[in-house]
Amino acid sequence: MSQRTLLTPIASFILAGILFLITAAAYFFFLPPEIPLLYTLTRTQDYIVKSQYIFVFPLFAAVIAFFQSQMLRWIRGQEFLESILHIGTLITIAFLYIACIRILIVVG
Repeated sequence: MSQRTLLTPIASFILAGILFLITAAAYFFFLPPEIPLLYTLTRTQDYIVKSQYIFVFPLFAAVIAFFQSQMLRWIRGQEFLESILHIGTLITIAFLYIACIRILIVVG
């Protein structure tokens, strides 16, 4: 197992943990009790959810990081697939960061 193969899942879990800490700090210090999060619903009353739903972003990032670590066991030795999985995981977690930070800036 190469050094890069070992470090990328650890980096994914660290990024998910940092996203959780950012979200927790925002939740406890400056988020209102309800936030507009579900913009894809048709009625405007349904946009508003309790502010605890902001924790969906770090939870999803942690699930993706766990999924990546499990997938690496199956594709061991196939460096091209490993690199695709690493890049895809880090890009997905980066998009989750962008979405979460953007919502925190708009709401806070």
